[in-house]
Amino acid sequence: MQRKIILLIVILLVVSSFWLFGAEKKYFNPNFQSSWWSIYFGNPKESEISFAIENHSNQNNFNWEILAGESKIESGEIEVLLGEKKTINLENINLPKEKITVVVFDGIEKKEIYKILK
Repeated sequence: MQRKIILLIVILLVVSSFWLFGAEKKYFNPNFQSSWWSIYFGNPKESEISFAIENHSNQNNFNWEILAGESKIESGEIEVLLGEKKTINLENINLPKEKITVVVFDGIEKKEIYKILK
């Protein structure tokens, strides 16, 4: 009787461990049942304005703008597919020494990040 109980406990432990490992792998996948995207600077402490768009949503087309105060410095469009991350490198732009805002719009949602250049 004791052997059956121990064997049952071991079997339940092994089965539940496999189920938990599978659930963890599935739920920590950023593309599983989620719809989000983010923008961020590649190097936030430097004076450059290169930024990345990471997409985990069904939207693939993004419009972006670089603003200095209220003035538009640069703008463009980029396609970022599900699960991709693309970096927009803006190296040859003469930026004023003030607050620079990056605005990205996917057609539904708008996100902004900013950096104060010194």
